[in-house]
Amino acid sequence: METSVARKAIENMMFYLFNKFNENESVFLFGKDLGTHLWNKFVIYKFDGFRFFGECDNETRDILVERANKIYN
Repeated sequence: METSVARKAIENMMFYLFNKFNENESVFLFGKDLGTHLWNKFVIYKFDGFRFFGECDNETRDILVERANKIYN
């Protein structure tokens, strides 16, 4: 992956978790049960996007990255 493309994807993810990700967004992406669970995890981590993202499985990460790139590209 080209450096500028990778950097943009990382920036999108950071902006998304900081500015857009909330309980409604989580439920929209993952459904009520999983979305609420993930949101609660995000809150427990004190909104630390890096730690939250690091604890997610690959499928969840893919969904979050795709959504971030859709919103911020």
